[in-house]
Amino acid sequence: MQRNLTRTVFASIGAASPLLAWLVGGSTTPACGGTSGTKEPVALVPALVDPGSGPVDCTVANPYDMTMIEDFEFGAATGWYTNNEVCYPWTQAKIECADAGVVCFPGPDGLHVPACSPDGGLPQVWSSCYGTGQVDCNDIGDAMALCQQECLTMQTSPPFLADQLPASIIPGGGRCGSLYGLHVVAGPFSNWGGNLGTRFPEPVDATSYDGIAVWMRTAPGFANSPRITVSDPFTDSQVNMYPAPDASAYCQPNVNCASQMAAGNTNCYNIGCDTFGQYAPLTEDWRLFVLSFDDMRQGGWGKQRPSLDLSQILSIQISYPVGTWDFWIDDIAFYRQKPAQ
Repeated sequence: MQRNLTRTVFASIGAASPLLAWLVGGSTTPACGGTSGTKEPVALVPALVDPGSGPVDCTVANPYDMTMIEDFEFGAATGWYTNNEVCYPWTQAKIECADAGVVCFPGPDGLHVPACSPDGGLPQVWSSCYGTGQVDCNDIGDAMALCQQECLTMQTSPPFLADQLPASIIPGGGRCGSLYGLHVVAGPFSNWGGNLGTRFPEPVDATSYDGIAVWMRTAPGFANSPRITVSDPFTDSQVNMYPAPDASAYCQPNVNCASQMAAGNTNCYNIGCDTFGQYAPLTEDWRLFVLSFDDMRQGGWGKQRPSLDLSQILSIQISYPVGTWDFWIDDIAFYRQKPAQ
């Protein structure tokens, strides 16, 4: 139906000449004074190299009829979005400062506005960015650049700013005839992590399907249990973000829980939008995850629903929480069991 995603930058450990001397049995003298002496051994852990998947049993998909959501074979995930705990504050800061009239964006003719700050400035207009504290929207240059740098460092595959999330060639000649997959490299995350997904142009009636099927694998040594979720009108944050004036939201994702907690409302998160989903424990080999709608559950932190409304599926999302990630996604589909022969 559609296609978009995230990558981590890994820091390599460079060996300075004193360290090289120690490794070959020498001793070192501190460069800034102090006493000389023998260093304690340092445990150097070599970076794990992803060897790719082992043999894949392609016949595991034979019992199912599949209606493809995304196969990535055009080399991109068109219409897919990505987000994470580091990039979100930066994008929100851009929006808030833009609303104050102080951030340059291309106009409809593709030309940049020549001036980014309004005459006289706008006092008391602030936003926030991960790791940089508050940003004064009248003086956004350095702080906003730091926000962007932090974001792009935390999410390099697929690039956060890509207009279409690019797919990657699957190593080893592909998987079961598929040549491209979505390669996620992201983190380390310490708050809520990141996600990627797509919204359908129209609600999908999935009542004739049994669930979601997706092929996935992880590189060795990384976090390995992303969560696949689907939303309906009762659990979708965008639908409930701005409800119609004559309607109340089924759930409300923008509750200021901090202030409510301070006021004694310890259950404030229970009115949040909490989608149905299931975790997928990845292995280093490609595996087909067949995730039944009947087995999907809400996270337990938001407003609870008795069941998923399969007649109005609005989106699918893959979330990767706290940790560092390097994993692959391919061939996401609605599935149903084939009739017995």
